[in-house]
Amino acid sequence: ISVAATNSNDKKAPFSNYSAWVDIAAPGVDVLSLRATGTSMGTIYDSYTTIASGTSMSCPHVVGVLGLLLSHYPDVSFEEITARLLENADDISQENPYYEGLLGSGRVNAFKAVRESFEGRITLDNDWYSCSDVVHIEVLDFDLIGQVTQNVTITTDGNDLETVTLIEDVNEPWVFTGTILTLDGPVITGDDTLQVLHGQIITAIYDDADDGTGNPATVEATATADCQPPAIFSVEVVDITSTGAWVAFRTGEQTTGRVRCGLACGGPYTIIA
Repeated sequence: ISVAATNSNDKKAPFSNYSAWVDIAAPGVDVLSLRATGTSMGTIYDSYTTIASGTSMSCPHVVGVLGLLLSHYPDVSFEEITARLLENADDISQENPYYEGLLGSGRVNAFKAVRESFEGRITLDNDWYSCSDVVHIEVLDFDLIGQVTQNVTITTDGNDLETVTLIEDVNEPWVFTGTILTLDGPVITGDDTLQVLHGQIITAIYDDADDGTGNPATVEATATADCQPPAIFSVEVVDITSTGAWVAFRTGEQTTGRVRCGLACGGPYTIIA
């Protein structure tokens, strides 16, 4: 497990590592630590302790929480212990806007990691879906370990309502996944297909029996139906040379552009950029 260091305000420490391969962050700035007799590392606080900074301070926090987890769940796998640690971290992306996705799952939270119940989560694999698409749904909830299936509801603001049965991941039994197709057409509820129109909101709903506080909760994830292609305008071809050219254009919405070109007018257009 790779650990980044944060300060008391949950901001990345200046000296800390950061990358997409970081798993989690933990406090590592001005940490009060035991001091061996005769040593002078850090800022000496008293005869027995010192104040020090570094990822060598943040890593022991994570190791300590892992130890607590193993004492609570001595028979579970390494994968589940790791997942409980990472999935219960606190999101610190707002405190670190320039390091989003580079500080792992967030700052370690010992209390949330070791509690008996877990706050369930539901996610969709995209923010946008076309009117002929596949919606992938995932529920993560450690309270569901031992179940084989879990039902969720998916709706649109065009009044479609469907039930999707998610299947347990045999390798991660706290994860349940399933899919449903989108189609452009009149709404037929209960037909295992989600009828959508452009601009409608898709909502996936999971009824969590215990949100980690002993209370039931409804958890949602949303996306938008995008059934119209982007408008393309302001096309320019500049800097034409014997080996290439610059093609510039604008679109009416965020998109991924692709240019097909060839060596003769009318094609074939075999070069893709």
